[in-house]
Amino acid sequence: MKQFTIEEPNVCAVLSTSSTRDVLDKGGKYAFAKGVGVVTWAPDEFHCDYYDTLDKAIQRLREVDPEVDPNLVYGIPEMEGLNDQFIQGTVGEPLVLDTGITCEEADTMTYKWYRTESDTVIATSDKYSVAAFTAEDAGGYKCEVKASTNKGATAEREYQCNVYKES
Repeated sequence: MKQFTIEEPNVCAVLSTSSTRDVLDKGGKYAFAKGVGVVTWAPDEFHCDYYDTLDKAIQRLREVDPEVDPNLVYGIPEMEGLNDQFIQGTVGEPLVLDTGITCEEADTMTYKWYRTESDTVIATSDKYSVAAFTAEDAGGYKCEVKASTNKGATAEREYQCNVYKES
């Protein structure tokens, strides 16, 4: 086994066999390490390419493995927001459901609202609105939220709420 250490100005390293072809022929064996001062080990036949940016490392990883998950390099975008909740609806009044989920790192956020008992998408914005709540609107709702960065990193979260009719 060989030891490799990431030192400044580099921020990450891709460890692989001597050529892209070798890596693909051996089942895509490679490793990625991130962080100044990180020490890692790899089999003797591996070599280490150091990179001063994550973008350069992902380019190399895509040569080795075109299907590489960008989350491996960039990390999973952190999503914040509400947890599942119960919401009271008043008959005849407007009802607005809002996930409250945000992600500062995301360049794009997508939303898909459903009734929990259906696979039919009923809305694709961060909020779902009913102009005048009826008893039929009571029940479960869920929203699938996806955060994406321009670099390909993604995170997904599901928000659920149960709307009940005011007594």
